[in-house]
Amino acid sequence: MPLKSPNKKGNEKADVKKGKADIPPALQVPPIGAVRPVAMKPVPPPQAMTAPIAPIKQIQPSPAAQTRMQPGGIPAPKEAGSLSDSVLKPFNGMLNFLGKRIAPYYLKLLKIEVLNLAVAFALGLVFAIFFVLLLGLLGGFTILGIVSGLGALMASLPLLIISALLLLIAIFVISWAQNSVQLTSILYTDSEMSGRTGFSIIENAKAISGKIFRYVIVNLALVAVLCIPAILILLVGFGGSLMSMGSSGGSGSSALLGLGGILLSYVLLFVYGVIALVLFQYFTQFWVFEMLIANRGVVDALKRSIMLACRKPVETILFDILFVVGLAIVTIPLFIVSFIIGLIFTLVQLALGVLSGPVLGIVVMLLMYFIRLVLNILIFTGSQAYSVPTRYLFWKGIKDTV
Repeated sequence: MPLKSPNKKGNEKADVKKGKADIPPALQVPPIGAVRPVAMKPVPPPQAMTAPIAPIKQIQPSPAAQTRMQPGGIPAPKEAGSLSDSVLKPFNGMLNFLGKRIAPYYLKLLKIEVLNLAVAFALGLVFAIFFVLLLGLLGGFTILGIVSGLGALMASLPLLIISALLLLIAIFVISWAQNSVQLTSILYTDSEMSGRTGFSIIENAKAISGKIFRYVIVNLALVAVLCIPAILILLVGFGGSLMSMGSSGGSGSSALLGLGGILLSYVLLFVYGVIALVLFQYFTQFWVFEMLIANRGVVDALKRSIMLACRKPVETILFDILFVVGLAIVTIPLFIVSFIIGLIFTLVQLALGVLSGPVLGIVVMLLMYFIRLVLNILIFTGSQAYSVPTRYLFWKGIKDTV
């Protein structure tokens, strides 16, 4: 019986197995689809981790950043302090500020006031020269010619209207220039309170001149609107009284009624003037601060000032009362000193005029006028040193609470 041939397949498998056995395990290639096991380092048990985990600290916001949030994520206004803090804090802040910076602050305000008067004098001189030249063209460039030119001006309605318009333009330009210089005191106060240095009066006056131009226009428009009731009182009261006196032939009873109507018109005009002035000052007292410091538009700043006065009436009224009392305490003694000095110079002027003639009296009169002008400038600057920082601090205190 012939022998069966050996199983080649079986022999090949055996050879492969034998060959794999001869190859080290690290060099053996795993079959396709197989995953080579990866040796993992043993993880220590939790007991082996002896280092404690530091607790996470919660970061607390600063007091300035702690604001209440309204629905929608909008920060709510800051809560105001007590009523006494809102009213008295500006005065304490003013005293602390002046105690540290009174000399440089007063000198800078004095420079602003002197520059303000110089600008007004220069512009007034320019318009005066122009008006004199106009009169000279009408009547001749002599004293008598200027007088006759004034008569011709008054006799001609078109020239009178043109002169009135020129006068209004002169008043507007002078007011614009003065306010542009004068209101730099508010910018300077903000600069000092904020710790900034290098303040320039001229540069800041130029920077705000455009906004002050619009401010003067709006201010004059408001004043004109407030003058309408006063004009009506004059027309109705005085005109009606004079007409009734004229129509009745000037009898005793009608004359008394007419005088009573005129007196009543005076009383109504005075009462209305006081009320209008107080209300105007009350509602516009934050106007320039909102316009210059908060950098709002002229009309928006006026609306904001009215809103602040309406939202904080108690604080504002109490502050205004104390402010007026403090202003009287500061300025009345200075005005008394100015009055006494002026009276002394008046007596000296009269004595010199009697003893040495009118020429020396005129010189003394001019000297007296100059000294009183200097005293008034010093007094006004002192009142500014009190009023500007006090109002500034009060505005800063309530503007963020509304």
